[in-house]
Amino acid sequence: MAHIKRHVQATDRRQWRYWAFCLLCLGLLAAAAVHGAMSSGYNWQWDRAWPYFLECGPAGCRPGVLLRQGLMGTIRISVLALGIALSAGLFAAVARLAGGGAARTAALGYVELVRNTPLMVQLVAVYALVPPSWGLSAEGTAVLVLGLFEGAYMAEIFRAGIIDVPRGQWEAARSLGLSALTTWVRVILPQALRRSLPPLVSQCVSLVKDSSLAGLIAVPELAQRSALAVSDTFLSFEIWLPTAGIYLCLALALSSLAALLQARLNKEQAAPCGRIHA
Repeated sequence: MAHIKRHVQATDRRQWRYWAFCLLCLGLLAAAAVHGAMSSGYNWQWDRAWPYFLECGPAGCRPGVLLRQGLMGTIRISVLALGIALSAGLFAAVARLAGGGAARTAALGYVELVRNTPLMVQLVAVYALVPPSWGLSAEGTAVLVLGLFEGAYMAEIFRAGIIDVPRGQWEAARSLGLSALTTWVRVILPQALRRSLPPLVSQCVSLVKDSSLAGLIAVPELAQRSALAVSDTFLSFEIWLPTAGIYLCLALALSSLAALLQARLNKEQAAPCGRIHA
């Protein structure tokens, strides 16, 4: 219908205005940082910090240790933990809404226990208590704990999205003779995921930032490698400022990917209406 097309176009315009505003704010912050640095009298030593991000020599340039080990470690941990978080969150949400008494109690216990204890405590406790015979490395521990921690929050996001699906969708599926499993997979969950996408993106950004705590158990990720570089060079500003920029770029990349996915879903939803209207 025409009003759906107008809604999609208005959403696209809002996205462009949003990114323009973000770029403007980033430009103002960068200008303020440069002005403050120039007037503070601090002796900046970027020539010593730069090799940690980009190593250049006679054979050419390659990523420095902070990108080669730190950034790649952060991306690897975040991607693996995201898979666990989405699976655990969706399973817990469905168990709370459609499971039996034992499943609902277990899912509620998981959500409340994980959400009400600090991630730092969970990381150290699991790393210290897991028997060595299990063969779980420090990085594996970080991935597991981070995935389960973020999954507890995603469970509530998924549950809210499922509850938001109109009751008529359940009744229509039942009237068509669809089984309970088919109704969940083909009717309810696709709509719930579309409704849950914006808060899920925010939780994914939190997951990337929370991955910096993996350095507490000696996992070689970006924050841990940056801390080692600062201890070696005593260049706190020159190391941590670009590191913060890298985290910011990761968060903006996730937000951009989610915005593109949301726009595609909106256009796919509007396309059948447009054909009918024509």
